[in-house]
Amino acid sequence: MNIPQSDRAPFRIVQREVGRGESTISAKKRLDRRQVPEGLRNFGSSAKDYVLDEGLETAVNCAITVGAPLLVTGKPGTGKSHLAHYLSEYFGIQLHVFHVKSTSTATDLKYHFDAVAYLRYAHDTKSAERTQREFLKAGPLWNAFRDRERSVLLIDEIDKAPRDFPNDLLNELDQHEFDHPFEPKVKISLKDPTRPPIVVVTSNAERRLPDAFLRRCVAFHIEHNFEKMAAIARRRRDALFGELPHDVLEEALRQFQRVQALGSLEREPSLAELLTWLAVLDAGQTTQAQLTAARLRDLPGIETLVKLQDDREKLP
Repeated sequence: MNIPQSDRAPFRIVQREVGRGESTISAKKRLDRRQVPEGLRNFGSSAKDYVLDEGLETAVNCAITVGAPLLVTGKPGTGKSHLAHYLSEYFGIQLHVFHVKSTSTATDLKYHFDAVAYLRYAHDTKSAERTQREFLKAGPLWNAFRDRERSVLLIDEIDKAPRDFPNDLLNELDQHEFDHPFEPKVKISLKDPTRPPIVVVTSNAERRLPDAFLRRCVAFHIEHNFEKMAAIARRRRDALFGELPHDVLEEALRQFQRVQALGSLEREPSLAELLTWLAVLDAGQTTQAQLTAARLRDLPGIETLVKLQDDREKLP
């Protein structure tokens, strides 16, 4: 099957082996050989490459010093969630993650009770005797409280949750304890109250959080910063786009900065999109000349950077 290709297409489908003496290999085999760069979306494996600037470092130290949650705001792709993975890697401690959804409640962060399984058991007369506790699963906050040593707790994208969600966690995050759901006299609390978990709360700042919650947090806003993005890209070159020549990488970064400098895009490309674009340029064996000669709207792989059609039309 012949697939028509644009004159400016950066590569043909699964081009890595094409033109290298392997063009007779079936498309299926070439597809099987193509692997997504390890760590492209894996925060854990890339945590060591995180760039912690001075302002954010100060905010982290403030939060650790007073045992307060660190609220990190910023646009998607600025490295908010990545920070928690970096702290886990840096200190060599456990990371517990809770991804907030529009239906999340504070209870979900603490524990999960499998009511369906319990109801099924209650109606099965042949089942061995079991207690409600056996259908109870500890959540990320509970696990962080019972860790033997200090850990990191990531509450990711809290602004997705219903408005009451942050306020329902005030006592838990302030006093570091909550009631056991089935044993009124039992408290789930820290083994050592002087060593609370490092709580990182992220928000895309899509809506304002309650004042009572904000009062208990140390807050820091991460801006899109080209120099920081470029530094991370250079650090991660070997892991994500190791065959991309140095001159091509630097030219790509220059072109990316031009896109950012327009200032008129409704949705600016983030660090995650920059790394994805560089991986595409690597896979397409893009040359410096191709990048230099192209208009911004015709850059190879521009589809990975600029997602909105209105923004594409703004590119020169």
